Amino acid sequence: MKANSDMYDDIVVKLAELAQGNETYAAFNKRIVNTKMPVIGVRVPDLRRLARELAPNMSAADISKLLTAKNESFDYVLLCRVVDYACSAR
Repeated sequence: MKANSDMYDDIVVKLAELAQGNETYAAFNKRIVNTKMPVIGVRVPDLRRLARELAPNMSAADISKLLTAKNESFDYVLLCRVVDYACSAR
């Protein structure tokens, strides 16, 4: 899977789906991580699962492209880092 605008859009949609119904968790997590970035409330096990789906088909350049995409969500940035870690571990 190549990092392009379609992939970026798919990831953002998937994160939004995973965050549905997690408003309380989002508020809790925002206090814990102490960030000014918006936290949408995707739980870490869900981020890890999504990263495992994405990582096998991504190169370091793909991850870099995703990280340079303008997304202010803490959850998105964390997902990119988890994918980066998963790719470096292979």
